[in-house]
Amino acid sequence: MYMKIKIALFLLSISLWTKAQESSFTLKQAIDLALENHYKSKNADLEVLRAKKKVWETTAIGLPQISANADYQNRIKLPFDFGDLSQIPPGQEFVLLFAAPHNTNANLNFSQLLFDGTYIVGLQAAKTYKGLADVEKNRSRSEVVKEVSNAYFLVLVAKENLDLLDKSYGTLSQNLTETQALLKEGFVEETDVDQLNLLLSDIETKKIESKNQYDIALKMLQLSMGLDVDKSVVLLDDLNSVLNLINLAQLEQSTFNALNNPDFKVLQVQEELLKLDVRRYKMERLPSLGAFYQMSAQAYQVKYDFYRNADWLSSQTAGIQLKLPVFSSGMQGAKIAQAQIQLDKLRNSKSFIEKSLEIQFNNTKNTLQTKQQIFMNAQKNMVLAEKINNKTILKNKEGVASSFDILQSKNQLTEAQAKYIQSLFELLNTKAELDQIQYKEAE
Repeated sequence: MYMKIKIALFLLSISLWTKAQESSFTLKQAIDLALENHYKSKNADLEVLRAKKKVWETTAIGLPQISANADYQNRIKLPFDFGDLSQIPPGQEFVLLFAAPHNTNANLNFSQLLFDGTYIVGLQAAKTYKGLADVEKNRSRSEVVKEVSNAYFLVLVAKENLDLLDKSYGTLSQNLTETQALLKEGFVEETDVDQLNLLLSDIETKKIESKNQYDIALKMLQLSMGLDVDKSVVLLDDLNSVLNLINLAQLEQSTFNALNNPDFKVLQVQEELLKLDVRRYKMERLPSLGAFYQMSAQAYQVKYDFYRNADWLSSQTAGIQLKLPVFSSGMQGAKIAQAQIQLDKLRNSKSFIEKSLEIQFNNTKNTLQTKQQIFMNAQKNMVLAEKINNKTILKNKEGVASSFDILQSKNQLTEAQAKYIQSLFELLNTKAELDQIQYKEAE
């Protein structure tokens, strides 16, 4: 009795451990996890962080700048022979500046930008660059959503295909057993059994291929979600719940909005950056003004003694610096013209891409409607083919239909199932493509 309890507890612990190793996800949960773990999302987050640092880098240009520097020189050979330096008359010590071989300089520098038109534009550009990183992140997220959705759909489709093959295999196995019994009684020929064995072997091969496709699809989904591929994953959404997401009535009333497209958003921010680029070159024609302060100290020694007896000479300087562009032989105007040309080129591209995206949206919307109709027909045809196959098997039992009739009906069913699976995948793939064109970031 005690051993039975121990075994039961052990099996219970194994069961709990196995469940702990499993993770279950709906489509939305899989997408949310991928948006956190996918390398594209992580890189996009890092790019946003880099853009924030870039904003501060640009801002710091207009803030106080302090630097310090020091240098030491050992003048191994002096240009003149100064004789006995101990005989220098009072008041003539400045000669040491030329005669001392050991010279040390130390400087402390302070500068402050007071006005620069390009700095003002640079601040605006840095903030706009941060906005570019944000929309690039949004675009990366849309790509991740499409990738994970397709991977999720592919797993469901592969599982559906595997289930259909399992069902066919079970039905045919039962039919083979019954036909073998009829062969023993002499009611059918051996050829009938051989043909059924051939069909069964073919389905078994397809099952192996389908199982491999399912395993690969599941690992690709786990990889997209950032999970360990050795971890067990269960999909909570089935095909019916995913297909219910396709609302043709709502889709029919939907219209294209370029502002929802990630690629178009990127173009908008790039246009703003090029506008600021034109403005920056124009601002270079304005004067710039800055203030500075410098404190210096110099030590001159005839014999170096680590500055124990060094006399330091110090000085301080303060002032302002004004830079005023006067004449550049048309160079500045050429820079402005080039920047304006770049802006005009982008605007042309933006206009073309906006129209192209609208055409792509309408085409994809129509394709989705067509794919759904094809899927519904394929689903109906598969049901009919299965019905015909079942009736043919029944007739074979009654001696009305031959094994050739079973082979023909089974091939029809296999073809109908293949078209059903293909239409199902194309329908879900088209839906993911349409979602990306009109991607909206979740609140």
